[in-house]
Amino acid sequence: MGILLSIATSSWFGLVDSRRVTSDTNQFASDLRLAHTKSTNQLKDYAVVTPGTYGLTGSADYYIVPLLPGGLLPDLPNVRERSLDDSGRTEIDTAFGVKFEPDGSATNVAGLTTTISLDDGGAANDLMHTVDLNPATSRVKID
Repeated sequence: MGILLSIATSSWFGLVDSRRVTSDTNQFASDLRLAHTKSTNQLKDYAVVTPGTYGLTGSADYYIVPLLPGGLLPDLPNVRERSLDDSGRTEIDTAFGVKFEPDGSATNVAGLTTTISLDDGGAANDLMHTVDLNPATSRVKID
């Protein structure tokens, strides 16, 4: 019984971690799509960025940022903080910033990447998803 219990326990925790990373990846991809939709519907630039971009600091993992006319400064009262898994074990492994234009395109903010990886922070990175964003169409793809 003890052997079966140890095998089942290790499998269960692996499944829970996998689901957590997948859930966080889906949330992040959904927020990218939300920013794109808001940009095209409101004819206003929106960005999704990590802390440090536009001088934003705090405990959030990333921000959805409406930009003031001209697209260079954030509309600070309307910035939305977004956090991944509460345990802090899911993380975005690179700094990024994507600005969505009202014409449906996306551009990098400050030359940062549009390929973002979310992983469980483990050395093996075996529970990892990559979110790719097509700059021309703003299409979000999860690998």
